[in-house]
Amino acid sequence: MKKINIPAIFICLLAAFGLLSTTVPGTAAADDINFEVSVESNIIYLGRGSQLNLSFQGARDIPRPELPGIDGFQAQYIGPSTRMSIVNGKMSSSVTHVYSLIPLKAGKFKIGPFSFEYKGDTYKSNAVTVEVMDRSANAGSRAQGRQKTQTDLKDRVFLVMEAGKSTAYVNEIVPLTIKLYVNSLRMRDIQYPEFAHDGFSAGEFGEPRQYREYKDGINYNVVEFSVRIFGMRPGDFTIGPAKLKGNITVKRQRSLFDDAFGHDSLSGFLGAYEVSPIEPASGKSRLKILPFPDKGAPDDFKGAVGDFSFSMDVSPKEVKAGDPVTLKMIISGEGNFDTVNSPTLKQHEGFKVYEPQAKQEGSRKVFERILIPLSDDIKEIPGVAFSFFNPAKGEYRTISKKNVAIKVTKPEKQENITIMEAPLSALKRSGRERFGRDIIYIKESPGKFKKRGEYLYNNTAFLLLQAVPLLIFVSVLAMQKRKEKLRTDIRYARRLSAPKKAKKGIREAQQYLNNSSPPEFYSSVFKTIREYLGDRFHLPAAGITADVVDNALKTKGISEDMLNRLRDIFKECDMARYAPSEFGKTEMEATFNKLKEVMDYLERQKS
Repeated sequence: MKKINIPAIFICLLAAFGLLSTTVPGTAAADDINFEVSVESNIIYLGRGSQLNLSFQGARDIPRPELPGIDGFQAQYIGPSTRMSIVNGKMSSSVTHVYSLIPLKAGKFKIGPFSFEYKGDTYKSNAVTVEVMDRSANAGSRAQGRQKTQTDLKDRVFLVMEAGKSTAYVNEIVPLTIKLYVNSLRMRDIQYPEFAHDGFSAGEFGEPRQYREYKDGINYNVVEFSVRIFGMRPGDFTIGPAKLKGNITVKRQRSLFDDAFGHDSLSGFLGAYEVSPIEPASGKSRLKILPFPDKGAPDDFKGAVGDFSFSMDVSPKEVKAGDPVTLKMIISGEGNFDTVNSPTLKQHEGFKVYEPQAKQEGSRKVFERILIPLSDDIKEIPGVAFSFFNPAKGEYRTISKKNVAIKVTKPEKQENITIMEAPLSALKRSGRERFGRDIIYIKESPGKFKKRGEYLYNNTAFLLLQAVPLLIFVSVLAMQKRKEKLRTDIRYARRLSAPKKAKKGIREAQQYLNNSSPPEFYSSVFKTIREYLGDRFHLPAAGITADVVDNALKTKGISEDMLNRLRDIFKECDMARYAPSEFGKTEMEATFNKLKEVMDYLERQKS
């Protein structure tokens, strides 16, 4: 059906017959302006929208009024609509500010009266009454006599937050689920929820689940989000409320224009549905975090919480003095692996010991430590102990591994390096000295006189000087091309600036390390490594986390050892934000060394 713009045709006819003046009438007095409120329909159903009109008869320049909160509705401004008319040769004008009304609950509501001040004048409107009905709930109650009638939008879409435990120990994992319930509504653009969790460390949300669930006799569509949290200090805490942002689409109320011109014409112009933002919120949950018991705490306990097992492997078991031995320690089980640190060597005299390298592999964590025996007197690798707290039993447990016998032999005898010096000997002249070799005779004739440097083209300095302008031109051209490349090639510019910025960050981290300031040190390390990786591989620095190591850097030809060190740097920086007291100068030095090693490796790697 062809659309007809009647107001536009009407105005064109008036202009054609000379009835419409091109001059704009002056601003009307406040007494001549009528402020009127109207709605598209006085009966609205939940899940559908309507239209609220604020009309000012007698003026076209009155701006949009700021509406107060309207009980039972959410109002969203759509835009203005102006109109001009001529009656008996007299011109009048008006402006209508249009709002979209989204009903939030069923019942009868009074909209207005409104008061609006503009340029010292006050305009007052009438009031209208609107009834909101719940058609779907009434139909459902007829089908199911016991079904609860939903009279509020918050009964149609709401958020529920549930903690897996109400009491937990420090560092104990607590599963947290946030469920979005939706009934008889269209919802889209759903974002991940946010929730207040002061005193807790929260991981990343997993992939959300979608399913249907009957609750109080009503069938809901459910989107479930899951996350793991753990308390970092003892006390009574409140989690939440959780909030989630999304949009609901409501069907527009039919009007007389739909019947007069056809529903399709109006839908094509304004759209059959309206989108309105919504932000449901859940209630709060209380969690009590218990401290670790003092009784029975092992000396080497470092905060690991869970139910773990521990295994150890040594290879090779036969080496020469000065050769490395790898000590592999595997922690597996269930619990908070973020708090699992390397098991403790009981003693390591006679060895050169390096910092352990950690790697997370699902439900286990692997530590590899390099030990170098310094002499052939070493007969065994010292024992290792791992202590953790089991929250289910409320007790500490220590798993100890005995010494492992190894065979260390003397290294093969090495020949001393001798630096040979070439003997200095005087060169003796032999034979008969030739006459005139070291004696210059007086010439009997001066010969032909010739001016030195008479021809410039034979002057080497002059010839070299001619090349200076060419060299300057080539240099300026090269600088211009480099400047242009820096301006147009963002990847090249970022790659070029990466080492300089990294050196500055390393110097800053070195200062914080020397001052023993863990929070500032790890903040500087995190900023440095994130900006360096962003510039080095042309990635957005603000979004670089440990996940980028697995998702983006694995394809860059980086060795697995360096990838593990990168993961360790991110993990240590993340842990330091929540428990800075657990990181001393030894841990800071280990992180600092990893940072320098990773950057040195990446700079030596081909781009």
